[in-house]
Amino acid sequence: MTQYWAEILKMFAEILPVLIGGLCAIAGSFLSTWYLVKKARNIRMEETIAEKQVEICREALSAIGYLRSLLLQGTLKDSLDFMLKHDKWFWDSRAFLPHKFLDNWLSIKLNLQKVVRTQKNRTGENAVEKVDKYEEFINKLACDAETEILSVLSLPPITIHHLPKT
Repeated sequence: MTQYWAEILKMFAEILPVLIGGLCAIAGSFLSTWYLVKKARNIRMEETIAEKQVEICREALSAIGYLRSLLLQGTLKDSLDFMLKHDKWFWDSRAFLPHKFLDNWLSIKLNLQKVVRTQKNRTGENAVEKVDKYEEFINKLACDAETEILSVLSLPPITIHHLPKT
């Protein structure tokens, strides 16, 4: 009987490395498959986020361009109304917009609200001078916001050329 167990142990000793090798191969295969699936999921998520970010930045570029046009050609009240109309879009899109754009958009809105209130309540040369300073500051914020979006989209800024003064 002891001879029998000795032969079984000898046979098991010969098979043990094969079993361990098989288990290691199975574990390695499982881990590599798990890693590839995890990596593919992360890549797909990053692609989806990038697609959404490009779409939102395109909308932001359009909105800030229209706002800049309103600031130059319309009234400050028109500009404020435009921003208030786009408030839901802004808050829905903020996860995909660059931080500097967010800061500038909110700063423009708050400064427009302040200057529109100032225009309603005050008259005179001092009020006009204060409104002019606000307008200049708001225009700079809008320009900076547009520049930020352009840089995220890797687009060069548009340069407007003027006829030289003679």
